[in-house]
Amino acid sequence: MQQGLGGCEVTFEVCCKIIARLVTKLSHRLQDHQFVFSVPRLLVCSRKLSILTQSKLGITMDAEGTSSAELFVAETPPGAVPVSRNQQKRLIKEEHRRLSKLRKKEESKKRKREEKSVAEPQDDDDDVVDNHTPALSEEGKVVYPPHDAAAKKERKQKEAEEFAAKCASNFSVILDCAWEDKHNESTMKSLTQQIMFCYGINRKHECPAAMYMTGVGPQVTTNLNKSNFSNWQGVTITSEEYIAHPHFSLEPQPAQNSDGSTNNIKQLVYLTSDAEETLETLDPRCAYIIGGIVDRNRHKFATFNKANAQNVRVAKLPIKENFALAATHILTVNHVYNILLNYAKYQDWVQAIKEVMPSRKGPVEKGGAEKEGEEDAGADNVDVAADADYKE
Repeated sequence: MQQGLGGCEVTFEVCCKIIARLVTKLSHRLQDHQFVFSVPRLLVCSRKLSILTQSKLGITMDAEGTSSAELFVAETPPGAVPVSRNQQKRLIKEEHRRLSKLRKKEESKKRKREEKSVAEPQDDDDDVVDNHTPALSEEGKVVYPPHDAAAKKERKQKEAEEFAAKCASNFSVILDCAWEDKHNESTMKSLTQQIMFCYGINRKHECPAAMYMTGVGPQVTTNLNKSNFSNWQGVTITSEEYIAHPHFSLEPQPAQNSDGSTNNIKQLVYLTSDAEETLETLDPRCAYIIGGIVDRNRHKFATFNKANAQNVRVAKLPIKENFALAATHILTVNHVYNILLNYAKYQDWVQAIKEVMPSRKGPVEKGGAEKEGEEDAGADNVDVAADADYKE
């Protein structure tokens, strides 16, 4: 080795190796303490430091033609693929984003733990212990006492009874699933999703209804088994037709029986856009049938003809009387279901329909003058009755 400039080269190389070993040890220790260590950033910074040192000391290459910066980068773990400066910058940005997400996640967990601790009721009497209040573990997880399972079961039972009472006080909704011969694999999948939407709407709504699924065949059963639909609350599932169900009748039924008890038998009403009758209100003593067909308007009059053959009353929702649509009038099963529940809540068709109708259809509420002149040619060209025979 040469002295002077050569001696500076040897000193710098040794320093780079020492720094690399120290960085490796520090990285392991930080990782043991669950800290994140950004090696790519250190490589970039160290390379910049090496280049800066080279320029100040006048060092360019050693006897073998390798720069000191390259010597430092060569100290990376064996088998590592060298990366360019742009790749190193990209890795640094990704590391910063990951660290930011981890920090935000930890802050969110900490904030939630603090909110839960504040929300817990504080008993002034230290001798009284609330055994039913869940506690927080050191990891921040909610831990229920062993004997709290009974209280939890009792609470769920009470909620189920309250939900059933709400459904009993409202009208019923029947999803007629006896149309498997009209579906292919794609439309059957769409129908399955719409049925699941209906169940979710019914469970969360302020005015839920007793939900019936009739004419359920093997295809619907196979698709819905993934959602464990046999355990759905407030839903009656049967493979029989609705006319064979003991809770339904073709004729109007009185509110009470002769002995004064409540009459739970409800009149069947099939909702179809081909009907002449327009519903003015919804009767709690009726069960409204939604045809479970997703046919893209290929089977017109299907539900209308079926209802007439069974002597079931047919009717349509007053959408055309209250709205003009700029797009197709086709509605999905879950749209019709939601409109029915909304009317039970608001007792107003305009509010019930407006809240559900997709904005892409451009619903425009009709005024009084438009309602009087709804039989004009423009209105006849747009049939917006809520028939679930059709798919959006």
